Amino acid sequence: MSKPSNDDRQTVRGNVLAGDEISIVRTGPIKLGADGTAHAEVILDQPVPISLSALMPDPQDRADLFKDLASILTLESDRFDDLVAAGGMDPAIAFVGADLAKSEFCGSAERPLDLRGWNFSGADMTGALFQDVIIDRSTKFDGAKLDGIVGDDADRVLAFVNAAAVLRTVRLVTTPIKLVDTGTEGSGDQRFLCQLLLDCTELSLWSGDEVEVVLSGTDGRRQELPAGIADYLTQEIDEDNLDDEKVLSFEGVEVLTPGDRPVLSASSCGGRRPSRELAESVIDAFLTETLGELDVPFELHEDGDESSAPGKCGWSFWIRSEDTTSYLHEGLGIEWYGTGYDPDDEHSDEPSP
Repeated sequence: MSKPSNDDRQTVRGNVLAGDEISIVRTGPIKLGADGTAHAEVILDQPVPISLSALMPDPQDRADLFKDLASILTLESDRFDDLVAAGGMDPAIAFVGADLAKSEFCGSAERPLDLRGWNFSGADMTGALFQDVIIDRSTKFDGAKLDGIVGDDADRVLAFVNAAAVLRTVRLVTTPIKLVDTGTEGSGDQRFLCQLLLDCTELSLWSGDEVEVVLSGTDGRRQELPAGIADYLTQEIDEDNLDDEKVLSFEGVEVLTPGDRPVLSASSCGGRRPSRELAESVIDAFLTETLGELDVPFELHEDGDESSAPGKCGWSFWIRSEDTTSYLHEGLGIEWYGTGYDPDDEHSDEPSP
């Protein structure tokens, strides 16, 4: 058959024909619609129907076949759920290593395309269009090529990819951090935080199930996070159901320390004084679990008063020791950032929340 001209290109929609019998076509740019349909531009006469059950009676063999062919074939269906129900395809592996260059992932404002749980690991998605899509940390882009992606949601896709890379890059601190809020001091919600600067990303872990994420530059200034990263990290916390006592861990590399006074801190917002014993135990447990027993005990400092404005971090316990700082830096290659100033110094600014 002679090679068709561009005018001969046509859009072919694959269907679940009967049971597990589906259409398989050689892939062109795939387009996913808001209603869950999928179609592709292809250059061939007709899609070829294949009866999977006739070829492969074993469901596991069929699943393995789809996984093996995912990089060279586009599996199409009016509803991906239909394929799953027919025992034919797992959407989580559908596009592993696939050629999806200039593909279109488009939903609508009324019905966005839900890509949660989809796996595009290793796929070539160069120049792909992302418009009105739903993604979260369950959408996998590990090793995918995303150069030149476009659309209103392109920045959000890249933000999730970058956030995942930051958290996955290096695990210098392998021991989980335990944060315990006894709830015995003051009234209402209390916040105790252990601030950790990960490649210019400062994470403030709250008691309960909240998380505050900001960017801190090397000069100490704070700015908004790019779209998606705050949501990504919030889910990272929320899905762990951070409670009164919960073990958390984050991965980090190359800490850029703002200012010249790296410290660890445990703070309370709203002017309520946290328990000194609790603050000390949080910091001590963190240092001990990450570094082992310290050669030089740290000194716990305290600042703030009960008249602090609501919503501000009125109380802060912190440590700043040349020996401890040096030990932290030499032992882990990182430094920790907390309030960022010495309460004995004259300083007009509030401590960092």
